[in-house]
Amino acid sequence: MTPPPDARPAGVLDRASRIADDVLFPTTIATDRSTIVPRAHLDMLADAGLYGAAGPIEHDSLDLPYDQMTSLVELLAGGCLTTAFVWLPRHGPRPG
Repeated sequence: MTPPPDARPAGVLDRASRIADDVLFPTTIATDRSTIVPRAHLDMLADAGLYGAAGPIEHDSLDLPYDQMTSLVELLAGGCLTTAFVWLPRHGPRPG
């Protein structure tokens, strides 16, 4: 399976940057004070194709190279570290 053109690094990082700036950062204090990360944050990351970012393409993941994956983590953690902590373990291959 080949990801769509906007799924590989530039498109992924652009989407992550928009989410971090427009959604995560403005709500980071409320998220940090809450007992849970808003499901809407996690759903938005999933809808943007950011789950499975480091997994192989044959597992319906993005197979981002290491430098792009670290940039992705940096963008999301800069928006909201709490949300990034919950999202980060889900960047490997998607379960079958």
